[in-house]
Amino acid sequence: MSKRNWIRNFIHQALILLLFLVGLFYLRKTIVGTPELAEIGWLTTLFWFTVAVYIVQLVLFIRSSFFGYVLERFDPGNVESLKRLADMKKFHLSPEQSLAAGEADNPVAAAIVWLESLGYIEAGRRTMGLVFERPAARILPWGKDKLDRVFLLYLPMPNVLIVDRLLRECIAYIGQQWETRPAPVNHLFLLTDMDNKDEVTSAASGVVNFLLKIDEGSLCPWLFDLAFGRLFYPLDRSLISGLHRRQQNKFRSSLLNWLAKASNVDRSAEIAFAPGPLDKPAPTGQTPAIVRTPKILTGQIDPALIADAEESNSPGSDTKNSTGANNPN
Repeated sequence: MSKRNWIRNFIHQALILLLFLVGLFYLRKTIVGTPELAEIGWLTTLFWFTVAVYIVQLVLFIRSSFFGYVLERFDPGNVESLKRLADMKKFHLSPEQSLAAGEADNPVAAAIVWLESLGYIEAGRRTMGLVFERPAARILPWGKDKLDRVFLLYLPMPNVLIVDRLLRECIAYIGQQWETRPAPVNHLFLLTDMDNKDEVTSAASGVVNFLLKIDEGSLCPWLFDLAFGRLFYPLDRSLISGLHRRQQNKFRSSLLNWLAKASNVDRSAEIAFAPGPLDKPAPTGQTPAIVRTPKILTGQIDPALIADAEESNSPGSDTKNSTGANNPN
């Protein structure tokens, strides 16, 4: 949201709260000054209930105006809108985390190691990437077994249209698997090392705009910008339950903690972020990493995505597989 729009909204909300406060003072004065009204018990109760509502509104106003982030639907084609998105510090990693991410020789292999450390195992390969699943924690001891699911994809040139397509494919897959492998909490984890900051920010607008809520639960997209040390995710999470928000917070925290630990590892051992090629001997004292090449299946996929995936897996290629987003809602 532009500065002018923020000021306008701030003034409007402040005026509403001011008028509300004036009304409360007038009502209180009228009740106290009229003995007949003062003797009505329910009227006094109603007045104090209204005061409580006003206090809640005031707290929310202060929190959203000074301590929160103004929600905005970022326009991938608007330079000013993208500039505001790029300037949002909440998506920026610390220098140490950015360094650890940038030193990845094989970001997909590194992401696989990280996901496996969280208990995920590879469950398939689809057009939207590698599929990882793990048993979901049970709130109640009975009921159907459910899963947590992550789609992992890595492309060299993300854009908002590809992100939109991938989100729709993920939603369709989640619906198809619901009867046999239900997964209420889902993540689409996208990686890119593209060196064009503006293009990555444009693709990230689709991730940030996504509203997360789907019929079967939630789908949270992430765009990990390895080149510029940024991790994008949706801003508006008001449509999903608090449980899903907490799980998404844990998912993000686990990645940031993993990067922080990687940044403290001896750089000379070259194990800061990702394992090396299969034929490269592991550093002394380290178990050799088994790296599974992220070869994406090409059935029922757009030709452009096929070309990008094949390019990222061709010998000598320095690029990877990635995406960009638009809210299907």
